[in-house]
Amino acid sequence: MRHRRRPLWFALVVASTRSDDATQRYVDAWLSPSADRCGSKHCDWMAAFGPIDVACAFDVEAGLSRDGSASPRAPKLAIAFADESQLTASPRDHSSRRFRRRPAVCEHRRSNKPAGPALVMVANGADYLFRLWPLFLHKLAYARAAGLRPFLWVGELPPALGRATKPTCLASAEAGRVARRLGDSFYDGRVDRGDVGLVSNHYIKMPAALAVLADPTVDGLYFVDLDAAAPRPWDPAPLASPGTDVAFHVEKSFFWRASGSRYYARSTAFAADFFARWFDNRCSFKDQYSLWHTILEVAGEAGCVAYGGELWRDLTYWEAKKLAFAAARGRFPGALDLACGSACPLAAQFDGCNRFDLLGDLVHATIPGNATRLREFRYVDGAGAVAALGVADGAPGLSDAGFLDSLGLG
Repeated sequence: MRHRRRPLWFALVVASTRSDDATQRYVDAWLSPSADRCGSKHCDWMAAFGPIDVACAFDVEAGLSRDGSASPRAPKLAIAFADESQLTASPRDHSSRRFRRRPAVCEHRRSNKPAGPALVMVANGADYLFRLWPLFLHKLAYARAAGLRPFLWVGELPPALGRATKPTCLASAEAGRVARRLGDSFYDGRVDRGDVGLVSNHYIKMPAALAVLADPTVDGLYFVDLDAAAPRPWDPAPLASPGTDVAFHVEKSFFWRASGSRYYARSTAFAADFFARWFDNRCSFKDQYSLWHTILEVAGEAGCVAYGGELWRDLTYWEAKKLAFAAARGRFPGALDLACGSACPLAAQFDGCNRFDLLGDLVHATIPGNATRLREFRYVDGAGAVAALGVADGAPGLSDAGFLDSLGLG
């Protein structure tokens, strides 16, 4: 539900929204269900999203206690939209259903704007966000220390975009095999991992990046998965933006075998085109298979490889992931054997080999969806009852005893 009047805490959020002409044009463009708003010829799919709220501000009520007693306030996410309406979400209410039909990407009201690049985090809904709430708060604290501007996308893929559409994906090697075995990570949505045409909300990171890159105050952004964490004490090194428009964290072997869990993007036409194309190439439950294909397509157009779709045509996801360089050179010479450090005209715009530190102290590790080791954070809900938020205690480098201290909330 959206409200016009809220207490002082919400008034503080409203005070951080922006009202200049450039911002208003940005807001109006993203409220229009048009493909034009993302600035790429590969963005026809964007029209299916409908309105997306941008230039909004969010704040948080931690709702966590250190000593095991119930926090007097529940964890809350508060959002002030550009039209001055407001929304709050907490673990036991249903106000967040709004995001299933209308996503929002908002900036933390206490960020260092307009200086510094953005740190983009995504959740398909408030349920997922509260599932990883301490880790989300952890990254807000890290962002402040690192001079980053935290942005949060909350929103689901519309049903029209929940399936792959490229015939080459639907006829791929991945489509012809039995369900791929994935780790049982927490996932809030439909699951049929044997259907290559059914994509997941892992793909919301692409429209989120495009929406933030279009912000007239943003020059560049970093993205990390919501379940990444940096062991404390931390002392983030001064950030130096990579010298390319797009950079990915990757194992140092193939130019194309990047990890989609961490990347940098500069506010350029090349970056917008890349992320629009990555989503347009959506294929299978996770986004890695489509990412590798997209990198190879772009590298082929730049003359770095002679790529004719071999990865999708001949390799399943796991075969591509485990492909050795010698095997690539033997089976796919000139197509898939592009190594890190190879001469390639694309290197001025795209870095797939992690030559820069892309927030390397934030370590990603999947937190199992069926985790039995939970930390319970008790709080008093809006009705005055004591409730508990169970959060998987699986973050890398965080001990059970020091979990709250490790979040940097003190």
